[in-house]
Amino acid sequence: MSNTPDEILTREIAKFAKSTNDRYGALAGAVGGALGSLPWSGAGLIGGAIGGAHSGNAAAAGAAWAAKRLGLNEFQGDVVTSLPLERALRECALVLEARGQLLVGDDAESTPLPTVRAIIHGGAMNMNSVFVAAQCQPACIENEGTTGARDHTLVHVYCAAKEGLVKQHAGQKTGELLLVELKKVLVSK
Repeated sequence: MSNTPDEILTREIAKFAKSTNDRYGALAGAVGGALGSLPWSGAGLIGGAIGGAHSGNAAAAGAAWAAKRLGLNEFQGDVVTSLPLERALRECALVLEARGQLLVGDDAESTPLPTVRAIIHGGAMNMNSVFVAAQCQPACIENEGTTGARDHTLVHVYCAAKEGLVKQHAGQKTGELLLVELKKVLVSK
């Protein structure tokens, strides 16, 4: 299973479609079955409920197919902090965990630099899944008026969201808000 932002967001959209259909599919199927069988036989209710309950997988497959064809709205930004790398990574993880769900295991691909990944929600009514990666790396900053350089940590933030017909720019807007929040947390400590 590949873990590019595009593929992770496609899986998230399919998960959302399946969970929504699982919740309401059986009810909608039962209502449709009841209305379809005017003599109000129990067979119409049961058949509709069974059909509605099994439509979740089809909804997920349809949503995944459509999501593959949507474009990505991306954002990238940097924060420089004087915190050590391990502490900056931990603070990034806390911020991302507070806003969404951290990706671990199969969803977290390995990179040479320490990286925290999450799916957080943005856009209208927080309905758009946004993939976020915060990558920390050592940075050496020359300070004016002092001798030598100080060790710092550079946090690179990358956000991506799928864009449909209505352009919400969820990746960019979420990234900008997240960057402001990370600056407050990382620079103030």
